[in-house]
Amino acid sequence: MTLNEAQLGWVELAPEPAPATEPEAAPEAAREDGEDLSEDISSFKTVDDWESDATILLTRGDIFGALHIYEEILRVYPQYTKAWYNRAVILASYVKDFRGALWAYDQALAIEPKNPDVLHNKAKLLLDLGKYEEAERGFIKVLQQKPGYTKSLMGLAIAYVNTGKFDEAVRAINLAERARLTKDEKANLLGIKAIVLNNLGKSKQAVKVAKAALSMNPKDDSLWETMGIAYYNLKKFREAVRCLNRAIQMNPQNVTARQLKRDILDSLADLGITVHDEEPGL
Repeated sequence: MTLNEAQLGWVELAPEPAPATEPEAAPEAAREDGEDLSEDISSFKTVDDWESDATILLTRGDIFGALHIYEEILRVYPQYTKAWYNRAVILASYVKDFRGALWAYDQALAIEPKNPDVLHNKAKLLLDLGKYEEAERGFIKVLQQKPGYTKSLMGLAIAYVNTGKFDEAVRAINLAERARLTKDEKANLLGIKAIVLNNLGKSKQAVKVAKAALSMNPKDDSLWETMGIAYYNLKKFREAVRCLNRAIQMNPQNVTARQLKRDILDSLADLGITVHDEEPGL
């Protein structure tokens, strides 16, 4: 059983079979009538049973209980890639033990060095940790096997943006756009494209692309923030402040949008330019 993709972010996994053989049960000792057999019965659990138990524990919030089950699986089957993978997901997504998660991904890759799902998820974690060059190399390894893998193309584009490789980011985005995308994936991809266009000095195009993304996902604060930056680059300050206000409205914790709005208003005030803030209380 593979963990629910809702917990995995960008990961898509094909079902992986459990190991072909189960651990052999110890020889049964003679027992008298009426003796409790529950402990012996539990020893006959299959790997699928263990994984089902781990999933149930996760839904109940018993994170360390689920981890313990995977430790038991790996004690019996140390070469079971999916168990290392699921252990890494739990460590990263629930425990926030990123170092431990990276180590677990490496154990999985020691068994299957070219497993695209493990490579992708490790690269995504490296991306989230700000290790952009390592993430870039990881996504490239995935794409060498699966050239049209949209989620890795999107991850690679983000890595390129953060290392200043904007032309490369555009190429990755263009490849991703050829795929059949869900509405949310399309909006996310257009958001990345708008950021790239801003950095290439093509802010008019960035506004157009951000508007297209917002038509699909109008509650994404990062898209409003990106469009606000584009308007600021175009010296359309009223529109910039309006977009940043919308970003803050959608996500009051968006510190970047708040700071950018404050910087815009302060810098314009220093120049004697007054821009009406429609929502000064935000």
